[in-house]
Parts: sequence; C-alpha cells; structure tokens
Amino acid sequence: MLFLQFAGAKVQKNNGLCINNTELFCTFALNLTIYMKLLVKYGGFALIFIGVLLFAALQLFHFTFINIVTFIPLVFVIAGVSLHVWAKKSESSY
Repeated sequence: MLFLQFAGAKVQKNNGLCINNTELFCTFALNLTIYMKLLVKYGGFALIFIGVLLFAALQLFHFTFINIVTFIPLVFVIAGVSLHVWAKKSESSY
C-alpha cells in the first residue's frame, strides 16, 4: 500500500480489493507485496537449504578440492541465516 501511495495513487481498500483508476496496477502491486512478504519470510530457510544441499552434493561427488566451489554454498548459508535473522528482528517489536 505504501508503494501505491508513493506512486501518487489514491488507494482505498474494500474487502481486500483496491478501488482505483488503475485497477490492473493496483492488483499487481498488492500481489507483489504479498509475494515479497512470503519471500522474505521463507527465503532465509530456502537459501540455507540450498546451501546445505550443495555442500552435501560436493562431498558426495568428492569435488571439494577447489576452494571457490566450496565457498559458493557457504555464501548461500550465510545469506540465508542473515535474511532469517533480519526477518525475525523486523517482525518483532524488541
């Protein structure tokens, strides 16, 4: 909703729907907002899971002799933990 207000649109919410001159844009913005909230909420776990799977695959195929290849899953895990902690801190009031 803030995105629409920053764009200069006058938005009224009526039963979860937007009443506006630009109905298509309004619906798109609301769906994007919902999708982004879900992505932030569960994206940390997804990144951690992908990183752990990559670590396991590298160990399984004995492909750990190149340092940059083992660094990539580490980046996924660190980014996932950071995103998860940030999401938890932002939804908390403390």
